Amino acid sequence: MLQILKSSKIRTCIIIPKGTSFHSPRTLARIRHKSSRAFDFANFDPHANPNEASAIYTSLGWFFIPLKYNTDKQPRLLLDQEFKRNRFTTNTNHEKIQQFIYKWCQDYTPTIYKKKMSSKIESEQKKLQLLFRQQMSDKIHTEEEAKAKEIERANKANGVSDKLRFKLDPQTQQVEIRGILKMTNVFNYYIQKQTQRIQSDADYKKSPLTTREIRSTLSKDWSGLSPEKKDAVKQEYLKLLSSGKDYHLGEVVDLDSRLSDEVSEDGFRFKKSKIVNKHRA
Repeated sequence: MLQILKSSKIRTCIIIPKGTSFHSPRTLARIRHKSSRAFDFANFDPHANPNEASAIYTSLGWFFIPLKYNTDKQPRLLLDQEFKRNRFTTNTNHEKIQQFIYKWCQDYTPTIYKKKMSSKIESEQKKLQLLFRQQMSDKIHTEEEAKAKEIERANKANGVSDKLRFKLDPQTQQVEIRGILKMTNVFNYYIQKQTQRIQSDADYKKSPLTTREIRSTLSKDWSGLSPEKKDAVKQEYLKLLSSGKDYHLGEVVDLDSRLSDEVSEDGFRFKKSKIVNKHRA
């Protein structure tokens, strides 16, 4: 029986059933995060989507891990324990361990802290992320350099120069490219595309510039681009050529219409030289 002694006020009370567990404020500050939908591991590609990826340094080296599962040092500690339990060593196949990590993540619920992380931990995580992105960038450039060297070796083996040549398959519409796409070609592509953009602008129609003035301005803009941005323009142009298209006189045209009629013995053709093509795509 409840008795109220020496009290003139009745306070609101909450009766807690016996056996109910309590959590400290510190424990309550840490909550388990459950996503509304499961992470798509089947389509996870750290190379194609680096913004969704992270890198984790374990006792067996560096491995990829989805960014949402690398919230603190806990995954690294747990994975090291799992490596020991499964008898993984430095001699274990790297890809086998990588796939194990992906499978392990599917049963792991990452912990998210409401309390803001300390500046020291945040700084360490930023350094790891920067290192990861640098390694990814180096890997991409290494693969591109290897591909360029492979094309160069193929050209030398076939006794041809590094001049750009194309072979179009009329049935599959696939384009095979040999030779080197020089920055001079990339520069001309950039000038043509940007000239078209400027001439289409409303401000240009109010006070049009001469072709020479536009080219002079764009040449300065090109000189101010970083090597990375110039390379991005090069890759954009190379992708356009690989799709069977080309950019000419401010329009996208069929690549076939830009090639010479002369076909070499191996089926490759050069680009036409200073010939205005009136056949648009």
